[in-house]
Amino acid sequence: MEGTIGENFLFEAGKVDEIVSRIEHLIYLNREELINEAYKMRNTTANKFNASRTVKDLAKLFE
Repeated sequence: MEGTIGENFLFEAGKVDEIVSRIEHLIYLNREELINEAYKMRNTTANKFNASRTVKDLAKLFE
């Protein structure tokens, strides 16, 4: 999720303080900011994991 708010939600397993601070950040976003960030993450994911790219990646495995 590079370049999106999603990269701010990575945390080390077992570090409760880290996840709490990530969730608190989300809570303080206004509705418009939250919607904009959600669209960014959706578009990033859709571009990274689309059918065409998956086919190309699988084809490379069998070359």
